Amino acid sequence: MMLFTLRQYSRVHGARFKPNVQDYGWNCMRKFVQVRNQLMHPKSSADVKLNAEYRTEVNKGIDWFHVTIKELFRVCDEADEHYSGKNV
Repeated sequence: MMLFTLRQYSRVHGARFKPNVQDYGWNCMRKFVQVRNQLMHPKSSADVKLNAEYRTEVNKGIDWFHVTIKELFRVCDEADEHYSGKNV
């Protein structure tokens, strides 16, 4: 749903945006979602403990998200400027 949301947001602004899902950060972002779900809906006490590998991947996933959102906003701002004043 995240990729759909990012694409739809750009579409509303008339921008062309495609998140980089080839990046290692995207895989880490997917791992982050799994870890988040594990922490929010634990099935055992072991589910609330994170090892160093998970923490590293979670941080890289969050970094990917920040970079992606900044790029999305930049592209949308450019599209907004392009279309401002035009009757579309």
